[in-house]
Amino acid sequence: MQAGRDEQFGTPAAILRHPVQEGPLYAVQVVSTVRGTLGGVRIDKSARVLDADGQPVPGLYAAGNEASGFWGGRYPQIDGLTLLFAFNSGRIAGESAAVDLPR
Repeated sequence: MQAGRDEQFGTPAAILRHPVQEGPLYAVQVVSTVRGTLGGVRIDKSARVLDADGQPVPGLYAAGNEASGFWGGRYPQIDGLTLLFAFNSGRIAGESAAVDLPR
């Protein structure tokens, strides 16, 4: 990158804008598929699973397509579109669970 090109991966120089100077760095390989579910359990803004009365079930969290309602029962036909909700709701569920842990 310092040379203005990516010789290892062939990334065009025009998009090499922000060098990463320090870590830690994390990566995940993402592969689009058409498999998934819609529906499932209802969650609140903290990704806590809600019971039939709309109350959080202690210690139970859900994320991604298994958390009902985000797509309104319709899965958009764009590969990978639901990944952002899956990643972000997973992060929210993890943070909420960490806060709710007994001390």
